[in-house]
Amino acid sequence: MKSPEKVTLSIGGMSCSACVRRIEKGLEGMEGVERAAVNFALENALVEFDPSVVTVEAIQEAVADLGYKVTAVSRESSDSSVKTTVSVGGMTCAACVRRVESMLAALEGVTEVSVNLATGRATLVHEPVWAGVSSVGKALGDAGYEYLGIPEESGEDPGDAARQKDLRDLKIRFVTGAVLSVAIHIGSMQHWFPLIRDVPREAMLYALFVLATPAVFWVGRRFFSGAWKAARQRTADMNSLVAVGASAAYFYSSLATFFPGVFSAGGIEAHVYFDGAAMIVAFIILGRLLEAKTRGRTTTSSPTTTSSTGTSI
Repeated sequence: MKSPEKVTLSIGGMSCSACVRRIEKGLEGMEGVERAAVNFALENALVEFDPSVVTVEAIQEAVADLGYKVTAVSRESSDSSVKTTVSVGGMTCAACVRRVESMLAALEGVTEVSVNLATGRATLVHEPVWAGVSSVGKALGDAGYEYLGIPEESGEDPGDAARQKDLRDLKIRFVTGAVLSVAIHIGSMQHWFPLIRDVPREAMLYALFVLATPAVFWVGRRFFSGAWKAARQRTADMNSLVAVGASAAYFYSSLATFFPGVFSAGGIEAHVYFDGAAMIVAFIILGRLLEAKTRGRTTTSSPTTTSSTGTSI
């Protein structure tokens, strides 16, 4: 058996995390392929294989058979560099992937970084003497992410407990957000419901404000904290978009509730959109919940990679 070789394939046609899982599963099912790590953000796949069993051309054909296109191939020479995989918490989108990769690639001795959003893992190829795992944890913490440890050879991932905790938190927040959103929507349309039709509108608006406050800021806390982390890095991501959208609807509605004269003075009828703010947060939390479940299944089915001898660029 020859020493394993590595090749990086630039792949076109991927549209979502399901494509990542499909390509990884297809390649790792080939005889001679030891590992395949697909990076959706960078649109490439790092494949480690036994050249005595399978060729690069066969790997390219396998990708084509899966319905994707290999646009470039880059072979990597082998030496004594080391590969370390760590679990990372707090990543939510492709912007996070790029931020983490850029940050870790700047560490001393690191020659290559590949981050997989679906599994929540970062693989670093580095020299035998390098900055070390402690520097990885510090760099992640400074950027607003969480270092969860190194997956063990037994297959136990220190990130699993964190993912399960996050899944439970998402479920609680979604259920809370959904209940509050329904209540706020009913209050906003009180003329449709005989039981609350005669409640004074001013009192109803105060009640909607009380219900909307936790629906936006407690249920959607992760969006606001994520937006703050991104702002500290002088950038923006999906958390920023959600935080700005929900805040705009909430604060406009609050102004219309407590200072309606501001609008009436200009001949404008004040409307409130507390239900819109609450529903935005609840629906996106639902999306995060479904995404977290999918990632959990992906991580469980993916082989765990630990520190080992690898190759450098």
